[in-house]
Amino acid sequence: MLNDEKRNMEMEEGAFVIPHKYWFRLKDCCQLKGLNYKTACNRKWLQPNRGKEDGTVGGCKVWSYQTVSEWLLKTDSEI
Repeated sequence: MLNDEKRNMEMEEGAFVIPHKYWFRLKDCCQLKGLNYKTACNRKWLQPNRGKEDGTVGGCKVWSYQTVSEWLLKTDSEI
């Protein structure tokens, strides 16, 4: 991960700053939320949009910036 991306993920005034990318893979999403990647793989309902991807890139499920930003604000009970 680049230093700029690490800096963007740091806390700023009590909120996370989401890196400005068009697509996020599940591993990126889990890292932002602090969710274990293997847990998210096994429990689809914990993934963004309940596991329904916004698209695929290189055969991997990906989600858009908007979907990820909405998902990050939800707690496990809201998902």
